[in-house]
Formats: sequence, structure tokens, C-alpha cells
Amino acid sequence: SRGLGDVYKRQILVDVFSRFIVGWYIGFENPSYVAAIQALHLGMTDKNKFLQNKELNSESFEWPRPGLPEAILADRGELIGHQIEGLEKSFNIRIENTPPYRGDAKGIVERNFKTLQAEFKPYAPGIVTGVTVKKVGGRNYWLDGKLTLSEFTEIIESSIVMRNFVDPLSKYDKSSDMPADLPCLLYTSDAADE
Repeated sequence: SRGLGDVYKRQILVDVFSRFIVGWYIGFENPSYVAAIQALHLGMTDKNKFLQNKELNSESFEWPRPGLPEAILADRGELIGHQIEGLEKSFNIRIENTPPYRGDAKGIVERNFKTLQAEFKPYAPGIVTGVTVKKVGGRNYWLDGKLTLSEFTEIIESSIVMRNFVDPLSKYDKSSDMPADLPCLLYTSDAADE
């Protein structure tokens, strides 16, 4: 069982070309091989069936067919070592790891975290704002958190659906022969070109 003060962790997999979020992990697991593999598993799973079990209305959109990436850029340590070598060798996927403490090396993913949170952050109690160092006798923001893991997961998954299928990309340098600025259309057009 979990007690007060537990913080929900999330990882997302983003297609660099289209900015389409292909997979995610939401839970208590700190960034690690276990959490990364769960996000990769979902990224390579048919999400149409997955979303039917959720309360999301998936009748108005169809998730593109999952596939294998050519390369995966991961945080240092999450996909490093002998455990991931099977994926590399069996499926010919290149694994690249960023240097430690270099969020700028994977700016697209970091920007997606910020975008996903921006939609609900003003309305959720217990959100971290400003300096996270608690002053002696100061208020612990963890105690203000009211969302359960399932509520938080529903919010993030709904935000992912909105981001992928509804909200056009505001800053995307595309050529004239490319489809509209929706990540799902860019993702499917890129897959069709291969």
C-alpha cells in the first residue's frame, strides 16, 4: 500500500518527426528500466483495444497501427546494460542514451511533459510550483494532492488523446506537401512513406 506523499511518475514515448505520443507509463515506479519497458510495451501495443477498456470515447478516432522504431533515445541509465541488448539485437533497434542531467538532449519529450501538464496544472491541488525546497515549518505540497492514480492516469491519457488527435501543433516547420499539423496525420503520413 502507498502512503501520503507518494508522487506519481510518468514516462512518455514520442515520435520525433510527428510529435505523436506513441506510448506512456504512469505509476509509482521511478524512472528505470522497468518503467521504460512498460512504456515501450504500450508503445508497441494496439491502443484501440487498450482504450476500449478505458472511459475514453475512442469511437471518434482510430489509433495508428503500432510498429517498431528505428532508434530509441532514452535517459541515461533507463535503457542501458545487458537487459536491453535483446531488443537491440532481435529487432535491429538502435538504443541511444543521453548524457546525465541533459534534458536539453531530448527537448521534444521534455516539451511534451510541459504541454501535457499545462492543461490541468492550474486546477489540480498539490501541484509543484516554484522552488521545491521546503522551508522549516513550511507547507508540504505533497499533502495537498487529491488525485488518485486512476484519476491522474485518466487526465494524462485524455491529454495525450487531445494532443495526438485534436490540437494542431502550433510550432511545426512543415513542407507544403505535408498533411495538417495534427500529430496523428503526420505520424501516419510518415509511416506510409516508409
